[in-house]
Amino acid sequence: MKKMTPMYKPKKDLSILQKRLMKEHKKHHTTKHITMMTDLMKKGFCFQQAHDLTVEAEKKEKKKNGKVHILPYPYKKSKKK
Repeated sequence: MKKMTPMYKPKKDLSILQKRLMKEHKKHHTTKHITMMTDLMKKGFCFQQAHDLTVEAEKKEKKKNGKVHILPYPYKKSKKK
């Protein structure tokens, strides 16, 4: 697979649109996934590139460690009483 290059220049913070996308996206993924995506997006990668790279890294980690870090979709939190 060809190495991805950032589409944009690195920046200090995410745009308003990116923040909105991440807010919706975090419902379906772990904190680790969201943190890695945010870091990649700040480095200049677009949302889709960051997501693809993060999923690829999670697959490599799963293969290496035999652990699953991805929550099933749709993820629903259990209600504690």
